[in-house]
Amino acid sequence: MSVYIDHVGVTEHAPLELVQSLQYGEGAFETIRVDAKQGIEWCDAHWARWVEGVNYLGIDVESKVKMEDWIHAIEVLAMNLGFTSDWMIARPQGLITSEGDFRWWIQWSEGVKWQHPLHIGRVPTVPLPDENKPASLKLNMMSYYRSAERLARSQGWDHPVLCTKDGMISESSRANLFWIKGAQIFTPSTKCIPLHGVVRSALIDWIHPQKDFEIVEVEAKFEDLLGADGVFLSNSLQHLVWVDAIEDHVFTKLTLFDDLTDRFKLAIPYTSITTI
Repeated sequence: MSVYIDHVGVTEHAPLELVQSLQYGEGAFETIRVDAKQGIEWCDAHWARWVEGVNYLGIDVESKVKMEDWIHAIEVLAMNLGFTSDWMIARPQGLITSEGDFRWWIQWSEGVKWQHPLHIGRVPTVPLPDENKPASLKLNMMSYYRSAERLARSQGWDHPVLCTKDGMISESSRANLFWIKGAQIFTPSTKCIPLHGVVRSALIDWIHPQKDFEIVEVEAKFEDLLGADGVFLSNSLQHLVWVDAIEDHVFTKLTLFDDLTDRFKLAIPYTSITTI
């Protein structure tokens, strides 16, 4: 995994002091898909959330780095390292080091598509409440996600389903949750403190004016997932992914989901980079 570091340029690995600061310091990050033919996906939305996250930590980030610096860094990474798959992952990091300095860098790695069958299940881990970690931001306070993933894998599942302390469905560890019932598509409301995913927000905005789909944000129990016609996940790297099974409950893939996926892909905004 190669890295572009703020005032350094491309290196094979991040220096140890930055890695240690990432582990023990305060920071915000984004996970961005870069298409080999069309460029950076949802660049404006990722930038806006990253700025909000770094500002939350007390840094006026736009006085130190601009979105154009991000784009330039991704261009340099693509130019130096190329595309080893149809899409790559750009992972911007911004943090306050243990010495109180602000540093930023972007990791570059190969994109990997999730495989099927995809199996998820409920774990006892609960999302952090807003007062500990605002759900609108991607901050480095993510250890509970890793704990949830370990619990899911110990049960033979690919990804966990997290519920709030009140038992409401919230999210998965690497994706937002949606389920289909008839022509309605449901997702946990922000009251259930899911991460405000870039693709989650984009999909909700895209569905609202559609005449053949309806999106509903709800507070729902785990049993509502089991009673759905189908379930899918969303995130910036995988877009929309069908869930084949929740614990012992198996879902047959719906043609409505394929239609939704194909049409939504046409709405993805791209920011071109000079190497493409």
